[in-house]
Amino acid sequence: MKNGPAFLLGELIKSSTGQSLSGLPFFKDLPLLGPIFRTSGANNSFNHVMVFVTPTRVFADAKKQLPLFPEMEKVKKNVELKP
Repeated sequence: MKNGPAFLLGELIKSSTGQSLSGLPFFKDLPLLGPIFRTSGANNSFNHVMVFVTPTRVFADAKKQLPLFPEMEKVKKNVELKP
């Protein structure tokens, strides 16, 4: 793979629906007056997450030229570079 072109590694799709009913206790359950004291609602949700990766090759001639990432500090001590 060449440097630069991004590609799709994976994606997650989540869809959910729901309904809610709330109101004043006791009053929302009255036969004729109940609708005045209660409220209902519906919700729909759709989440889509995509993971893109852009490869980049790193060339280093010496340990000093390696990228300075916090995780690399531990690894850099054990790396043996060969030209």
